[in-house]
Amino acid sequence: MSADTPSRKRDHLKISLERDIEFEAKTTWLEYVELVHKALPELDFDEISTETTFLGRRFGMPLIMEAMTGGVPEAAEINGNLAEAAERFSIPMGVGSQRAALSDSSLEYTFKVARERGPNAFLIANLSGVQLVQDGVEAAEKAVEMIEAD
Repeated sequence: MSADTPSRKRDHLKISLERDIEFEAKTTWLEYVELVHKALPELDFDEISTETTFLGRRFGMPLIMEAMTGGVPEAAEINGNLAEAAERFSIPMGVGSQRAALSDSSLEYTFKVARERGPNAFLIANLSGVQLVQDGVEAAEKAVEMIEAD
C-alpha cells in the first residue's frame, strides 16, 4: 500500500459526503418519456415479487451494492450501515478494495464490520487484478477470509 492510499480513501469519503458531486447537466432522458396511464385495478401488489436467485442464493431484488469503501477508520461505520441494509433487504454487498487491510492488518476491522453487522448478508470480497498478479491467489484467499465472504 502506498503512503497516500489512506489519504486518498479519506478524500473519496469526504468528497462524497460533503460536496455536490452529481451531474447537473447530464440526465437519463427519462424527462422525455411519458408513460401512458393504464390502471390495473385487478393487480394484487402482494403477488408482485422483486426476488431473484443468483449463485444459488435468493435475493430481495436484482441489485448489488458493490465496491463501496473501507481501509480508513471513517469507512467502518459506512460499511456497517450498508451491511445492515444488505441484510435487511437481502441485497448482496461488496466491500471496497481490501488492499489497505492486506498491507496493514490494523485496518481489517473497517471491512470485518460488514460481516459483524450483516451476519447473513451475501458479502463480496474485493481485490484488484494488480494485487492478484503481485501477491497471488493467497491475497484473494485472505481477502475472502477477512470478511467471511460468500
